[in-house]
Amino acid sequence: MEMTSEGYRESTPEPKEIGDADSQQELSPAPEVSQASEPAGGEQPAAPSPDAVPEGEQDESAGQSVAELSKEQSPVPDPDESEQVTPAPAEPQEQAMPAIPPVDEPSAQVEEADAQEQTSDEGMGQEPVPMPEEGPVPAPEGRPLAESEQEPVLDSEEQAERQPVPDPEAQTGQEPPTESEPEPSADEQKPPVPDPFATESREPAPEPGEALPGQDSLREQFEGPRWDEVKDLLPADDSGRQLTPRDCEFLGIEPDQVQNWSDRTAPLGMSPEQFNEFSSSLSDALRSDGLDPAEVDVRLQGSSARFFSGEHKSLPTRDEMVGNPEAQARYDEWMGDQQPPLRRPFDSMNKLGLESEPSDYDVQLSSDAMLQKAEAVQQETFPDHSLTHPKYNFVRKEIAKRAFPNLTAWRKEWSGSLGRDVAPAVFAGGGPPDTSGTGPSSHFRDDDWHIRL
Repeated sequence: MEMTSEGYRESTPEPKEIGDADSQQELSPAPEVSQASEPAGGEQPAAPSPDAVPEGEQDESAGQSVAELSKEQSPVPDPDESEQVTPAPAEPQEQAMPAIPPVDEPSAQVEEADAQEQTSDEGMGQEPVPMPEEGPVPAPEGRPLAESEQEPVLDSEEQAERQPVPDPEAQTGQEPPTESEPEPSADEQKPPVPDPFATESREPAPEPGEALPGQDSLREQFEGPRWDEVKDLLPADDSGRQLTPRDCEFLGIEPDQVQNWSDRTAPLGMSPEQFNEFSSSLSDALRSDGLDPAEVDVRLQGSSARFFSGEHKSLPTRDEMVGNPEAQARYDEWMGDQQPPLRRPFDSMNKLGLESEPSDYDVQLSSDAMLQKAEAVQQETFPDHSLTHPKYNFVRKEIAKRAFPNLTAWRKEWSGSLGRDVAPAVFAGGGPPDTSGTGPSSHFRDDDWHIRL
């Protein structure tokens, strides 16, 4: 087979004479035809051999037999097929597996031969050799790998990324050490400075009669054996509205306090032990001021003794709290579906947020001896002032402070101890005059709370 400018053509050896018997019986084999590829770099094909016989002079029968023998030995490749064509890339599909680069015809022949060998092995009882599922198909020996068949060369960074990261827990069986958080600086430890221009966020007030958020049924909280024992001891105001355990719960009054109040062992806001000390220390203060405690009538007035304030102090209605949504919300929490009382119960104004101070202790001291001593101080120190208050008839406070310094010290001490104002008032021996016809009056009554000195 020779390469010409027109392509490949057959070449035959020079025939011997026709009369030679040996040449008729023995034909020289055709030269081996090697699989040639198109010369690279524009090289010209080799010139035909000078010994070759021209095509017209060859024996026709010999040329035919030689051509048949050459075809049996090896097929003539198509030069167009010998050119390696790179297939176009396939269209991307969802979750597509990496494509296997195509191989040329010789590689296909190798795969077919391997398949035949595998079939023969199975017929002989041998296990077939597993074929790789992925990766490039190796090229046959003697042929270099095409660029699409070669594995990509990775640089050092890509190799490091593909290396598996060792798990420290799997190697040591212990958890990896955690980085300690940095300690906050002195500025970070300082409390945040409130914004003076920020508006206070406040939840909207509930509708009238609606309980505050997080509050269960108050009625269920006030039912129990202890309240059943003392609820009949609760008083009523002059409108006939009797207090209930629900009222006491809102006011912070417990069943034991109701019992102590009813027994006169302690007023509201005090324990029996506190009240005993309260009374005995008052007796000591009077003695220190040069008075005989037996000559002084001491009574406790106000809501701590009567559960309600006087008739001149009514409980504000909800409509009177317009502009104070917090007070209205507390009022609704307290009342619910109850009828409000007419008078102010103990600590009610403070619980509603309408007054900053809780209810006080009004201590009424009636003694002619105390009145005479106060009058002497008034004439000496306050000659231009009247001795008693023109409306309430007690000795003026500035005169009483100067006349009874130990009583004043006692008041300060117990006001601080109880967290409530202790307000002593000095009257004549017969007590305050009865002014009930013209207004509020604190004159003596049979149900007054006496403090025994």
